[in-house]
Amino acid sequence: MLCVAGEHDRNASAAMMARMAAKIPGARYVCLENVGHLANLEAPPIFDAAVLGFMRQVAAPSAA
Repeated sequence: MLCVAGEHDRNASAAMMARMAAKIPGARYVCLENVGHLANLEAPPIFDAAVLGFMRQVAAPSAA
């Protein structure tokens, strides 16, 4: 689970998203600077980088 928050989000605040991520086992939290609630529309490259980075980490084979 990836919990993404915009630094200036007033609907789902960064602090609330951080607390939620802390309660979900294995969740990761990312706060995107200088964006609000619609991070994917306000800053697509930053949002995409966060999501794709997470997906790459999850999909990477673990070292055994």
